[in-house]
Amino acid sequence: MRKKVVLLGDEAVGKTSLVRRFVMNSFDDRYLSTIGTNMYKKEIQVPSEKWPISVHMMIWDVMGQKNFDIVVEPALKGAHCVILVCDFMRKSTFRGLSDYWIPRVEKFSPGIPMCFLSNKSDMLEMAQFSMEEVEELASQYDSLSFSTSAKTGENVEEAFQKLGAMMLNVVVEGRRGK
Repeated sequence: MRKKVVLLGDEAVGKTSLVRRFVMNSFDDRYLSTIGTNMYKKEIQVPSEKWPISVHMMIWDVMGQKNFDIVVEPALKGAHCVILVCDFMRKSTFRGLSDYWIPRVEKFSPGIPMCFLSNKSDMLEMAQFSMEEVEELASQYDSLSFSTSAKTGENVEEAFQKLGAMMLNVVVEGRRGK
């Protein structure tokens, strides 16, 4: 089963770091600005009642600069799920999900399942918002939410595994959310 997953969120929230942690199990402290879209692939095994099902994820890491619908719209075309990423260290990135990114998803790919990742959980002592706030936002869309750290790997694999299971539920049962 092939599934297209799109990562959206403001610049420097850690989208590229999260996908690199998931796909290559690596982390680099240097900031790498995404220009346009980068694509990654990874196959995961999703448990099912009878046997594991292979899900081939095509992960589109989209640049975080706003007002580039010319990049966002084609990235969302044909997507099976969107991962919305914010940075615990910057409240503006959390507000940006509701103010900017979710409206783009609803405009270009209405009804698509979403998953919310709050990144940089390794620095929670400096957090500007709580995971409860993210969970509340995710619940409005019947979506998954995770506190993650691309640096330590915390919840990264789990988030993508649950995402794979969620997409499988959409195919098998026609359910959108968790």
